[in-house]
Amino acid sequence: MDARFTQPAVTRRPSKSQRFDVFGLKANRTLTLFNAGPLQAWLALESAPAVTWYCERALVIEEGDRQRVADFYAIRDGKEELLFCATKVELEAGEACLASWSGFTNWCAHNQISIRFAPMFAQEDCVARANWEQIVRELSAFRRYASPDLIAAVRSELGIPKSIDELCTLFQQTDPIVVKVAVFQLVHQGLAISTDFDRAHISSAMIFSAP
Repeated sequence: MDARFTQPAVTRRPSKSQRFDVFGLKANRTLTLFNAGPLQAWLALESAPAVTWYCERALVIEEGDRQRVADFYAIRDGKEELLFCATKVELEAGEACLASWSGFTNWCAHNQISIRFAPMFAQEDCVARANWEQIVRELSAFRRYASPDLIAAVRSELGIPKSIDELCTLFQQTDPIVVKVAVFQLVHQGLAISTDFDRAHISSAMIFSAP
């Protein structure tokens, strides 16, 4: 599916907002995000293998006396969606807050675009969030060094669960950092998992397997 939105509609920094510059692996470019909500939503999109594309601040909704920026456009499982990082008022109102955007919701329905509140990591998911931060950071820096052949070879070895240390021993002619990045690439694509991922920080002893 071709992406409907590829660049942000708004680039101006909101007053008093925090600014985060990150590299979006799935968008293959640098993103500038404002405040912690969109930062967390971006990381959740990166961590979901079903999401193949996203764009930050994809469009501006102007209807009646209201203006609202759609925080993300995404393609998930081949279907389009627009995501909003909910404000406190929107969280309390739920989907009822969309009632005043009838033109926008009708346009979305006509184009088969889902409207959702953006996914977030819960407070208790701090370990998983930290692990994904590490994966995205290392893939951003080193993924170009992990060849498709290496990634495929590592995946074939994960038919039997193995630690990163064990994989580095098997691929001892390859830089251990690149072997680890190959594992991270598989995790990012949903082709490798670890049962300890949500409760232990990534280490060379963590066991991964092919699902």
